[in-house]
Amino acid sequence: MGEAARVLKPRGEFLLMVLYKDLWLKFAMGPIFMHPGIGDALRWTGFLEAAGFEVVEQGTQPATLYYLARKR
Repeated sequence: MGEAARVLKPRGEFLLMVLYKDLWLKFAMGPIFMHPGIGDALRWTGFLEAAGFEVVEQGTQPATLYYLARKR
């Protein structure tokens, strides 16, 4: 995320998408992705803010947690 912040121009946008453990992922993949360590929403928000982004929008899609962030 630090590298993305470095190469973006000021106010540039960055889309982060991560796997999200939800019912759809469990149904589609079974126990493959059910290990701990994917993280929760606050963890990813903290990573983005530490890299110099502000979170503009966040949400979920099936098996996905997404963040639209803007470089400060």
